[in-house]
Amino acid sequence: MDIIISFIKYMKNIKVIMLVSVLFLFSLFLVNPMFTLIGGSLNLSYMIISENAAMILITTISLITFVVIYTLIQTTIIFRIEKEYDFEKYNKKEIQERFYELLKFNVLFYLLLFFLCAFLYEINILKNPIVNLILMIAIMFFWFIPQIIVMEKEKAITALLININYVKRNWKYIIYLFVVSFILVYMTYILDGAIKGNLGVVLSTMFFVLFVVPFIEILKTEVYLDKYSLLKPKRMRG
Repeated sequence: MDIIISFIKYMKNIKVIMLVSVLFLFSLFLVNPMFTLIGGSLNLSYMIISENAAMILITTISLITFVVIYTLIQTTIIFRIEKEYDFEKYNKKEIQERFYELLKFNVLFYLLLFFLCAFLYEINILKNPIVNLILMIAIMFFWFIPQIIVMEKEKAITALLININYVKRNWKYIIYLFVVSFILVYMTYILDGAIKGNLGVVLSTMFFVLFVVPFIEILKTEVYLDKYSLLKPKRMRG
């Protein structure tokens, strides 16, 4: 199964994953207290629209900093996983180009998502279950864009169209990924609740950043690579 293969790939690439993930983790504690770390989910404070211009600017810069490091994690993981299947050889320039293309998409996407959530929070409907369901479904149509940009060398807008078509044809994969992601994120809340005080917050955040985030990205890459099943040995097909 892809989930077992993904765990094996996580352990095999753990040194590289830790290197980029620790950078992300370190940045979180530098930015605090603007970003809370409840349950390891790295929740952002959506009470930003009513703040002054300086606070909005600082929060935006902080969010972009996170996105840059997160994009580095995504690009590194996707390249490492596809390299094992000899999907395609890249030189340094091509890797940089894929990183910058993904970064442009991620910055725009997460800034829009953050300020949309801030607006929904301001009008007091962000916690509405129907609103959350709509947001969740909408985000699903963006899940494989990093894989498409990096592996297939597509521009962001083309990757979006390919991703939408892929999701519609492979909705079972989306449900599968959602369930796994939900369980892993929920485990951070359990860890946080089981250990009282700041230690619980720190440990759950470390678990989220060092394992949950990179593992989900590996799993997404493995699932997407199933469309190229001829490249994957029989024992490694999901």
